[in-house]
Amino acid sequence: MVEACKIQKKILDLFERLDFEDKVMIWGAGEHTVALLNFLNEKNISLHYVQGIISSYQEHQQIMGIKVYSVQEALDLLHFVKYIIISSYSFQEEILYELEKLGLHSKAFVLYNMEKPDPLFYWKVRQRYYYNYEDIPADPVIHNVKFDGIEFKMKLNLREFIQNTIYNYGYYEKNETQFLLKKIQSGQTVFDLGANVGYYTLILAQRVGVNGVVHSFEPDSKNFSQLIENIHLNQLSNVVANQLAVSNNNGYVNLYSNSKENGGMKSFVQQSEYVYSQEKVATIRLDNYIEQNKIDKVDFIKADIEGAEMLAFQGAENLLSSSDAPDIMLEINPSSLSKLGFSDVELQKLLIDYGYKIYLIEDSGTLKYIQSAIDVQKPNINVFATKKEFLV
Repeated sequence: MVEACKIQKKILDLFERLDFEDKVMIWGAGEHTVALLNFLNEKNISLHYVQGIISSYQEHQQIMGIKVYSVQEALDLLHFVKYIIISSYSFQEEILYELEKLGLHSKAFVLYNMEKPDPLFYWKVRQRYYYNYEDIPADPVIHNVKFDGIEFKMKLNLREFIQNTIYNYGYYEKNETQFLLKKIQSGQTVFDLGANVGYYTLILAQRVGVNGVVHSFEPDSKNFSQLIENIHLNQLSNVVANQLAVSNNNGYVNLYSNSKENGGMKSFVQQSEYVYSQEKVATIRLDNYIEQNKIDKVDFIKADIEGAEMLAFQGAENLLSSSDAPDIMLEINPSSLSKLGFSDVELQKLLIDYGYKIYLIEDSGTLKYIQSAIDVQKPNINVFATKKEFLV
């Protein structure tokens, strides 16, 4: 597990080269920081090196006995520490931007390469942190998912990032889940492109009810097998599961598994230095699938297919150019798109040319309309696209 341990090694190398009088600050007061401090304790590294912790939110005064400062309170201290460790994953880019404005970018110690996402240096199962991947319980668990009035069962592998997240927190992608719960109506026909092991499929199936139908697409054989298990576990009769990749042609393509810890990182191209497996999978155009299955209307599409959204929408010209085209919730991942020869701007332009307006999905599933193409600053974002007049 060389890849999985490289962040751990990076942290250890940093502290091993510190002199006794050297100090560091940690920017970020969330779970990553708690995991980092626990990791240092486990490796018998003294926390005397840590001058303090910086947080934009003042929900803590101390973490494990270390004082938490606001950015303003920490300004004087920052000039005297050797490194500023950015422990946050989600806000790494924003923190780097703040350090650039403060003239302190040279002190930044970055854990993650956001252009080529690294594995997390820890894994969490409820309240326990694991720093060795092989120590995580290997046996899958049956878990009751309860969130905002919905409830279903899932078979989960705790060694897999998305499934581990669902087990720990009861949801995956909270804002997007809340949005779907508001948006999807009984009796609708919806497509789940990139169903993985079924989190969104199960939610969608509950929302559309017995008079609606969910068409799920998951090409990876391992994910698909678990998807079927989760459908049967909930005794769902309103899901049509397809072991197919959606693209701009009908044929076959190699599907690469780019991460051992994240079963969602399956793509048509190699995305990282290590490829854990690959398999030949069938592809289909959405327009052809709709014709073959005599589907009169599609109300909604959820798409998270690692950059292949562009190909999927190219293969759905009839569907997406129609006046009653479905609403879409999709991921925009610039890195994955670029590896397939596209850009996030091109993907947005394709939808706009079909007649869609694009909205950001914000806290609690609220929407914010952006008149021009969205500038994607993070590794990926989920957006909502519609042709309807939508009040926000």
